[in-house]
Amino acid sequence: MPRFQKQQIISFTGMGSTGKTTIATQLGILIAKNSRAKVLLIDFDTINAGMNQFLGVKRAPQNPEYILPLDKNAGINYMIDAIDKRTFDSNMFEKYVQRTKYFSNLDVLTGNKSLFVCEKVLNTEYYTRILEKAKELYDFIIIDTSSNIFVDATQFALLNSNVIFYVAEATN
Repeated sequence: MPRFQKQQIISFTGMGSTGKTTIATQLGILIAKNSRAKVLLIDFDTINAGMNQFLGVKRAPQNPEYILPLDKNAGINYMIDAIDKRTFDSNMFEKYVQRTKYFSNLDVLTGNKSLFVCEKVLNTEYYTRILEKAKELYDFIIIDTSSNIFVDATQFALLNSNVIFYVAEATN
């Protein structure tokens, strides 16, 4: 495994269905398993937001005060709602990430499956607030991006990462 310095933000990008989510999740598990570092996986893949399925956690946070519509019922949307209500802080952040069952140092911020929300509602201000809070709490932040480079979340992740992996499918 490559040696990483503390406080790494690692993004996975590339074409759709090339294994970005699989590799990002496996890297998070590898780091969590072999260190005491706190690791956060962020699912910014708006087309196939399903990182939570790889780790056996639900998309919706545990015990929210209210329920969002099914396509928006994910940790990131609850955080955005808290930002809009001016109640977003470290406690709110920790409330809306999903804890994994097998690793106490590996958490998941579940992503948005609504492309409309990603394109029309979310913006860099929200992503900045979320990333700044994550940087206070985690040593490694691993971001799975959408294959759509024009989605703000993908551009934001790439611009704010220390390390970027481009996952490409092999050709014959």
